[in-house]
Amino acid sequence: MVDISFTCPHCKQYFNAPPEMAGDHLVCPTCQKQIQVPTTAPVKLTAQHSPLGGRLVAGLVGGFILAVLAANISSVLFGDVTAKEQSVTVTAVSVIIFFGLWATSVIFAIKANRAAKVWRRLFISNACLSFALPLAGFITAGKAVHHFAVKGHELEAATMAGAGGIAAILLGILGFFLGAIFLTVGLLVGRDKQKTG
Repeated sequence: MVDISFTCPHCKQYFNAPPEMAGDHLVCPTCQKQIQVPTTAPVKLTAQHSPLGGRLVAGLVGGFILAVLAANISSVLFGDVTAKEQSVTVTAVSVIIFFGLWATSVIFAIKANRAAKVWRRLFISNACLSFALPLAGFITAGKAVHHFAVKGHELEAATMAGAGGIAAILLGILGFFLGAIFLTVGLLVGRDKQKTG
């Protein structure tokens, strides 16, 4: 059985007593005044649940952003920048990643007990993917340069290297700022109630 937790009404000294002492009178060792062990059972604290609507909105919106970032990164990494349009396989993988992550985010939101917890985790996940954007840009630029260099097209390789470098720098700036915003918001959301979530 759970001990009874209570404080002395006079000096606020904290006590734990076994359940069989409920209703007994004691002398407080701190203030020497008589106190009674409470007879009521201790209240069990439970985590409060946010309404389903709030959690669902967090999962849909935050999950959509996460899914878009992941699908774009996969498309950049696995796609062929030298082709006029992406292959069916790359498009299919990006679509599967998009809907898979979006559905996973919504399921996580439904099972979570607080909307703040959903927002927090999705914003931090979005920050991680945003910081991965420049890496995807560098890898893609390197693949394109390698493709043209192997085929003996030095001018195209040099052009692609310059364009790829500029694209990687722009993706780096975008990824850094998006990541910083997502990370900051993610670390601030639900911060005061983190222990109950």
